[in-house]
Amino acid sequence: METKPTIIIFSAFYEPFVSGAERFAVEAVARLGDRYRFVVLTSRLNRTLPRREEKNGALIVRLGLGANFDKYLFPILSPFAALWQRPALAHAVMESYAGIALWLFGLLRPRVPRVLTLQSGDLDSAEKQRRIPGWLWARIHRSPDYVTAISNFLADRAKRLRGAARELDVMVLPNGVDLQKIPSARERVPGRIVCVARMAWEKGLNNLIEAFAEIRKTNSEAHLVLVGDGPEREKLEKISHDLGLENFVAFRGQLSNTEALAEVSRASVFACPSLAEGLGIVFLEAQAVGVPSVGTRVGGIPDVIADGETGLLVPPNNPFALAAAIERMLTDRVFADACVARAKEKVPHFSWQRIMEELAAIYERLRRERRILLATGIYPPASGGPATYVKTIAPQLSKLGWRPHILTYGDHRTEAAPAGVKRTVVWKGLPPGVRHLVYAWQCFSLGRSVDVIYSQDSVSAGAPAVLANLFLRRRSLLKVVGDYAWEQGQNRFSVSDSLDDFQNRRYGPRVELLRQIEHFVARRATRILTPSRYLAGIVARWGITDEKITVVPNAVEMPTAAPFSSLSSRLPTVVTAGRLLPWKGMRELVAAMPGVREVVPGATLTVIGDGPLLLALEEDARWLGVFRAVNFTGRLPREEVQKTIAASRVFVLNSSYEGFSHQLLEAMALGVPVVATTAGGNAEVVKDGENALVVRPDDGAGLTAAIRRLLTDSALSERLAAAARQTAASYTVERMMAGLLSVIDNLQIPTSNLQPPTSNFQLPIFMLTRDASAFTKDSDTARRLAEYEAAGAAITVELFTPARVFTLLWQGLRAVGRGWVVTSQDPFESGLLAWIIARARGASLELQLHGDFFGPYWKREAWHRSTRLVLARWLLKRTDSVRVPSERVLSSLRGIVHERKVFRLPVAGQMLAGSDKQRERTTIFYAGRFERGKNLPLLLASFGELLLVEREAKLILAGSGGEESNLRQFADKLGISGSVEFLSEQKSLAEFFNRTAVCALPSNHESWSRFVIEAAETGCPVVMTDVGCAGEVIKNGESGWVVAVGDRLAFAAALIAAVKDPNEARRRAAAAKQAAQKLPSREEAAKMIVQNWRALAEGHRP
Repeated sequence: METKPTIIIFSAFYEPFVSGAERFAVEAVARLGDRYRFVVLTSRLNRTLPRREEKNGALIVRLGLGANFDKYLFPILSPFAALWQRPALAHAVMESYAGIALWLFGLLRPRVPRVLTLQSGDLDSAEKQRRIPGWLWARIHRSPDYVTAISNFLADRAKRLRGAARELDVMVLPNGVDLQKIPSARERVPGRIVCVARMAWEKGLNNLIEAFAEIRKTNSEAHLVLVGDGPEREKLEKISHDLGLENFVAFRGQLSNTEALAEVSRASVFACPSLAEGLGIVFLEAQAVGVPSVGTRVGGIPDVIADGETGLLVPPNNPFALAAAIERMLTDRVFADACVARAKEKVPHFSWQRIMEELAAIYERLRRERRILLATGIYPPASGGPATYVKTIAPQLSKLGWRPHILTYGDHRTEAAPAGVKRTVVWKGLPPGVRHLVYAWQCFSLGRSVDVIYSQDSVSAGAPAVLANLFLRRRSLLKVVGDYAWEQGQNRFSVSDSLDDFQNRRYGPRVELLRQIEHFVARRATRILTPSRYLAGIVARWGITDEKITVVPNAVEMPTAAPFSSLSSRLPTVVTAGRLLPWKGMRELVAAMPGVREVVPGATLTVIGDGPLLLALEEDARWLGVFRAVNFTGRLPREEVQKTIAASRVFVLNSSYEGFSHQLLEAMALGVPVVATTAGGNAEVVKDGENALVVRPDDGAGLTAAIRRLLTDSALSERLAAAARQTAASYTVERMMAGLLSVIDNLQIPTSNLQPPTSNFQLPIFMLTRDASAFTKDSDTARRLAEYEAAGAAITVELFTPARVFTLLWQGLRAVGRGWVVTSQDPFESGLLAWIIARARGASLELQLHGDFFGPYWKREAWHRSTRLVLARWLLKRTDSVRVPSERVLSSLRGIVHERKVFRLPVAGQMLAGSDKQRERTTIFYAGRFERGKNLPLLLASFGELLLVEREAKLILAGSGGEESNLRQFADKLGISGSVEFLSEQKSLAEFFNRTAVCALPSNHESWSRFVIEAAETGCPVVMTDVGCAGEVIKNGESGWVVAVGDRLAFAAALIAAVKDPNEARRRAAAAKQAAQKLPSREEAAKMIVQNWRALAEGHRP
């Protein structure tokens, strides 16, 4: 059963109530139905119409009581009706009732992409605008992800309401004509004027009748045919009668599209003097049948008629101009025929097939797009690293198929977002606390529709984002560019220690509170990015694992400031730039100037920036007698900063701390020689004597000497400046974006819990697992999931933990529907949740048993396991399928589950290759968890017996678990610890399988044991207890040694026999290898699993 993506169409009117606007929806369903499953939600309007109907491959759901007021109920009923359809995308046709429905649906399902098609030009009239609240009109246009408009007129309205930053999400996609249904050209009836239109005020038909009266004064054969019906018909008939035209004006009433086109094809002129028009499809149809057209210059009509080229346009409400234009078409046949010829050339542009292909491209783009919230504390024109960084990456992400949304503190001066990027501002003038709560609420509101939240600091943006994400449970990134607690401690709370010392000491309650917030935010992040290895080390000291931290250096935009003359010809100006803070080393730099001026008397210092140390620096300069030689500029625009640095001889960064200095790289990019300290991330950029001169922090003498050297040695300055430019040029935006995208790709973002699979993965699966390695790239579990997808499944994997039960329930109920399979990797709490989701959503349920739970030993290990088995029995009786790996587990289920429900699939290993190398004759190997069920004390005791006869024997235990310390103590107690080696979990076991004499498994219970299977595949002899695959792959006396569970003496005897008789061990290992090779390969197993899922989804339940 192929599952196509579901697309909801909101259309207040649909067949049989179809006009030009609804035709768009009808054509989408008809032409794209082979790619998508359409569900059309519409008003019922008539009790004779069925509430649900399958037509042209689409499900039509009619809402309401079957009365005319159903259209008013439609915006309220339809969003809730759409909730149960699992849509991949929602599309509203018309901005009135359907537009309101789409907005409300977006509040309920913000992660579902939404498209709005604008069709109505009359809604812009003053009369209609009075009926629509301004706030609602704005939300209708702003809330969709994408807007298509049938004309430039409507597109301009959307762009005006959505803002300049979102103009890229507005596209003109006109209504079309079905060229195959256009009748052949017929002989024109002389003097015949035809209009096909609804008889309503917006069509301006009273003007047409008045114009026709003028035409009749000079053209006696002229006659008018009006096709259509509506509320103005009686009024129009009266106007015709009052003007004495009743014998020359024919009211044809409502006709089918074919009949209306037949009327148009016999006309000499088609005229429709609309006062408001979204596009005017009737003009297109008139042009297609070869009839010259006259229209008004309103709405979208100019998109169809080019005045004087493909027809004539006149001002609205001007009967005399209209009469003159129609008369010209009637009398100047050469001009009329030329207009027709040019119009016919443009008609193919309005082919429905072309238009629907463009619509499908929009659908696919929106379904593929992922969304990211960029949470930052500052944004331009505010200066600072996060502001520059976010402004740089947001448009880059947009170009790469992401949909970024910037959330920042700011005010009326905050810059607009780049094109294709949304921006939300939290007023920075709000009181602290209130400001942060508002930010958290905005983060929650915006975060509902995104896949990733990327915070640019750990407190001002990061803390509110984490608060919101406690409820959202989105993947989250945190960028750490410094230690906020330390910086605030330096500025406000009299902390004087260096950043490194700060990590090891404790301070007052306010500093410690900030530290705890910072560390909490870091722990909650999915991944952390730092711009330097130094900062990565600082974050690691917060208790964050190295695997969670990635270094992605910032980019530097190569400055546009024009290079100045050679360094030797410049004035001896030294420049520094940055916030005037204690760790920036500005006081030491001012103190170095007297020594610099002793050698270079004309040397001056320019300090760019502002901060709390300004007065102290000015006082230092006065006291040292260099006040006139030191210029304090205050804060400057970025362009001025670049110009000032570019004109200098030396740039100095004398910090005692730097996470990653963007200013340093910018100075290097300008080609100015640099003196910098080794502090923090500086050491990763500058190399002493290669691209800069490097000094230690607080080394005043070294700083003075370095500045003197650059001011007096032109050759050195030129060489270092050239090298500095090369260094800076490597810090590109492309390099930075590649690093960021690599981190995002490793987040294992679900394709979308709300979107069904693409055509490549037809079978939708919702899987609950307790195995966190499923979300680790290149893990064995992740590779197995990839194999299932390659076999034709689209898997939404969710990690089950007790804390996530309600989140998973909500996600499952939103995502799953009929045709899905819900599978749980255990039959306990996770299985219960899977059962609830499957039964609530009409999906099939599979339970996987990866343990011998109903055997005699598992329940003995903890008192509560018997209670859990009661739950498991209850669930197994109600599931649709049970997957087990071994005959042993299958036997334990007899009497609980009917055998026809059980799908037994032996699990293949990784098909590891054996080796011809000589095995270590007395080495025993075990790999797995260190837990009670593995009964490793049995192995240690048995190994002790082996040591009595083989003093050189060695035991290797590879793994981890809660029993490790007890095992080490037990080995010490037995006096064998010198012969036992404990190793951590190993990614690859092939080396151990190929060199050890025996692989041993002493477990009390196993469902299968991949460890044994992989040992057998490599030809390693196996000694095991009677668990798992024993009796199927490993048979005692044939393909290995199998002993009773818990029998120490028998296990020891088996180990001794395997070691003492290597020939027999090789014989049995060869038989085991042959048996293991008969198991289904991983690829075959994946296909069998997906085939079973497919049978469940199609209803072929056992």
